[in-house]
Amino acid sequence: MEQSGQYGSLLRIPFGFGAFLTGILADRVGASRVLTLYLAGTAVVCLSFASTTTAEILAVQLFAMGVFASMYHPAGLALMTSITTPENRGRALGIHGVFGSLGFNGSPTLPR
Repeated sequence: MEQSGQYGSLLRIPFGFGAFLTGILADRVGASRVLTLYLAGTAVVCLSFASTTTAEILAVQLFAMGVFASMYHPAGLALMTSITTPENRGRALGIHGVFGSLGFNGSPTLPR
């Protein structure tokens, strides 16, 4: 059980701290570019899990996943606020939150 907590921390620590740095990056280079990097990075890391052979490799992969995953919220919400109007922004963010939660919570129920 202790080991799973350590692996979880390897993903969550860069996820948390990376969000702050990614917000700065999104302001400098643009939210769309950061989202592209997020999608490409998480896709590569997810595919790399298929070839995991050691605990050390898994640790590096989880850390990398945390780094790339940290990019989504700062860049995604910045993009959403820039392409919506004040009149529809709350609704757009609400829809985004609902479908994000459905995907996150519903994915374990998908058949294998």
